[in-house]
Amino acid sequence: MPTLHNRLQALYFLPFLVTNSACNQHKSINTYNMKKDTPITMPTVAHIATQIRVKQLGIQTSQNKRLAAIQEWLAQNSEIVDKYFREKILGRLEQWITVGKQIDSYLDDQQKRRNAEEAKLRAENPEIKSEADIAAKLGRPPLGWPIRCRKNLYLLEWIKPYISKDGLIDRLQSGNLIHNLQNKVTDELPTLASPDKEVYWGNGNHILASVLLDVIYASCCAEAGAKLTPMAGTSTFYRFENESFKLPASLALLDYPFVSEEGMLLYGEYQYGGHSYFKDRWLLRPEDCSSSVGKALGLSHEQVEYISTQDMIAAYKQEEGAKKLEIDYDCNRVTAFPQGETIGATQLELIEPGDILLMSGHIVVVAEKPDSNGMMTTLEFAQGLQSTPRVFGGGSATYNLHEKVAKTELFFLRPRATTPLRETWTAKQLLDKIDSRFSSFYAQNIVEKRDDYEQFFKNLYT
Repeated sequence: MPTLHNRLQALYFLPFLVTNSACNQHKSINTYNMKKDTPITMPTVAHIATQIRVKQLGIQTSQNKRLAAIQEWLAQNSEIVDKYFREKILGRLEQWITVGKQIDSYLDDQQKRRNAEEAKLRAENPEIKSEADIAAKLGRPPLGWPIRCRKNLYLLEWIKPYISKDGLIDRLQSGNLIHNLQNKVTDELPTLASPDKEVYWGNGNHILASVLLDVIYASCCAEAGAKLTPMAGTSTFYRFENESFKLPASLALLDYPFVSEEGMLLYGEYQYGGHSYFKDRWLLRPEDCSSSVGKALGLSHEQVEYISTQDMIAAYKQEEGAKKLEIDYDCNRVTAFPQGETIGATQLELIEPGDILLMSGHIVVVAEKPDSNGMMTTLEFAQGLQSTPRVFGGGSATYNLHEKVAKTELFFLRPRATTPLRETWTAKQLLDKIDSRFSSFYAQNIVEKRDDYEQFFKNLYT
């Protein structure tokens, strides 16, 4: 996925919600999960599996906390009838959508102005190549990532039918959220593109549930006009990239709980750009496809910040690019399949668990060796809330490589550090280990700490 110096260029032409771009490669995905008895031998597989699992557990814990507060409010206001309860929430929601449109219009105008300034600067100064050069001339861009790809309004509109439907109080008291599903975590990782009417995880239901719970909480439980605080794992407050840029008080002080003068609350464990620009690594903060793989490879903060699928593909294709792949990404070439090529059995044999699959706009970790039919399971972070089937968050996915190569070129890389884990676990055993560490690490009370990422992973696989 393009990042920083490619991101601004890549999304200059994109609309408010990215739907068919980076990290959305799942239109023909096969929804098979990684088997529970799959042996986990390579650090990259274990690492990205851990990233996915801890965020899932963080989402569940935070949602349960928010739901408990709503249930307590309902118990204290037992006289309220469902119809009035829903009307109260819908009234506030409509107000917030109206205000949100005003705020989005203002932010879009700011971004258009910046885009025009950058285009003029590039036209007058052809020697300017990097975003760092642009920032030196114009200052940091006002919004930054991922606020430019915010989807709050889209999500607010999306949850209206779930609030409108009769029986909202009963559903909340029973812990039933989107499609009457509960946020239970099983002994498997989420499967991306799971049927959204049947499965809670992997398809965006869980992000909708987070927004639903926050809207209800802000409508009934919080003080009028109060700003929402982030729920660890489910929502993150992002500051505007340019610290001197402030949302005007005339907008920031309106009754809209998702923004302040300094930034905006965004939902989901996937965000375009993750939080890779911040030197501190937070365990429960969002990732995108490239930031999650960069961390699974053990890359430094500086390497993760600038990891770019576009640059990686360019290096892979260059004869002298092997050194760049080693230095910038700590990887070596394995094999590549040009678009439209027939993949033979010998080529499939070259691919191993722990390898990295790179394609235009997306990057994933190979979880299981492809079978003789070219079916291969991956672990990844992806988004496609408007795709069919819907995809969102971290999880496992199964690609048909023969179908995939018909649409795009594929590149396989191998981490230079290929030493297997000291001990081999099955996928289920690894998840049990992660769950146990999470329970002891947070003791059911999630308080984010600076660099909790490194603390959580310390000696986890030994």
